[in-house]
Amino acid sequence: MLSFYFILTTAVTPLLSVSTNERSSTVDCDSSTSLSKKNVSDFLDAINDRRSKLVKGFQPDGESDEWLLWGLDMFEMEWNCTLESLALSALKTATRCNSPVPPIAGTTGFY
Repeated sequence: MLSFYFILTTAVTPLLSVSTNERSSTVDCDSSTSLSKKNVSDFLDAINDRRSKLVKGFQPDGESDEWLLWGLDMFEMEWNCTLESLALSALKTATRCNSPVPPIAGTTGFY
């Protein structure tokens, strides 16, 4: 399941600048996927809100009381429908290994 979210996260590409006030996180994919438009929009909004805070200099630096420096040339994220469909098809053909193959009798396996 973790690989599913990792691949879907990589299906998000930077296209629009955060410095603009207008958001364009709408998704208009032609094909039906396992994620609804609302889920994708919520996902993009959460990422873009955090990126916006970083660009504006409103992101605290870990446990210190200081703020991180404001960002330059950081882009807003937009969903890539083509990459999403490629990721989903790759997940369908991925092989899964539930248990390791035991070593041949009388030999020691590599661990």
